[in-house]
Amino acid sequence: LNLQWIFLRDPSHRSDTVVKIEARRLPATLAPLEKTFAEHEWMLPSGFSAADTMIGWTLLAAPRYVRFDPFPNIRAYVERMKARDGFKRAQELDGAPNFHREEFYAVGES
Repeated sequence: LNLQWIFLRDPSHRSDTVVKIEARRLPATLAPLEKTFAEHEWMLPSGFSAADTMIGWTLLAAPRYVRFDPFPNIRAYVERMKARDGFKRAQELDGAPNFHREEFYAVGES
């Protein structure tokens, strides 16, 4: 969805079919993570790891494409991640991400 909405900025290059498929698929891919975060604070039972760094960015972008209301454990995970000192220091250095033009990209809208 990032590719379709963000990197293919010209709407004529965007595939509405791909957007619809991916927008429907995203909540299903979040379901196992919701379960994981019900059982663990971080991706691995051993604690914060590189796995959290990788999935963390995805979970910061995902609410642009799917409503997070049904995912309270993921929302709590994202808040834990944002509260980490390393996250705060990185954001101070890099600033807030600014490549999304919209707060939410609804399927069927440009």
